[in-house]
Amino acid sequence: MKDAIDKKHGFYFLRVGSNSDQFDLSLKIKMFVKGDLLETTEKNEKLYVYKYPEDKFPGDYKLTTFCNIRPLKGKKTCDFLVPTNYHDRTYVYIQNKVPASKR
Repeated sequence: MKDAIDKKHGFYFLRVGSNSDQFDLSLKIKMFVKGDLLETTEKNEKLYVYKYPEDKFPGDYKLTTFCNIRPLKGKKTCDFLVPTNYHDRTYVYIQNKVPASKR
């Protein structure tokens, strides 16, 4: 996992992936940021947006989406770009891990 925040240009970048060719991975990504937009290489995955109460956390969102790593098909990373100058934390969970297949 690699991530970076560019406060000057106002975006948070996240790349998750695997160096192994042994397993297909299905990952769940949770990002805590100010902003509700996301650009990703995962075009078929839904984006779930949760807005925190304005009186406690003004402008804060939790963005949840998914990433599928398929190394034998050439898919070893997923990229995410959020237009924001604030990033609190990101969690990456393994939802499913199976031996890699060319299906």
